[in-house]
Amino acid sequence: MRLDSCRQFAANEQLVLEVVGEYGLREFLGRLWPANAEGSERCDICYAWRLAETARRASEGGYAGFSTTLLVSPYQRHEHIVRIAEDAGRSFGVPLVYADWRPGFRQARAESRAAGLYHQAYCGCLFSEAERFGDKSSK
Repeated sequence: MRLDSCRQFAANEQLVLEVVGEYGLREFLGRLWPANAEGSERCDICYAWRLAETARRASEGGYAGFSTTLLVSPYQRHEHIVRIAEDAGRSFGVPLVYADWRPGFRQARAESRAAGLYHQAYCGCLFSEAERFGDKSSK
């Protein structure tokens, strides 16, 4: 539903959207299990993997920079995201285009609801989903 909503928004705004066809569940779990990662460490591992992939794609595509929608959420670890994204950018020779979008979070959320776009109440990983829907044993 989140991807469908993203596609709808991109079409409405006449934006080019590049979609990677695979979530990478097995790789995600493989990155977490050897480290026995929990909580914020789990998030940092995920941020590092996802942001490095974004920076790599930006570099290979010849883009002047890259960013992430993670920077809009007041529920994410903002400072960690910025540090990790800047590191990924240096590794791939493409800078993070930084903006702190959190002050506009509530207004953007209201506007997207008015446009009928889907809102997911968790980050997207299985652990976050379990925590969101009541399984506290995933912490």
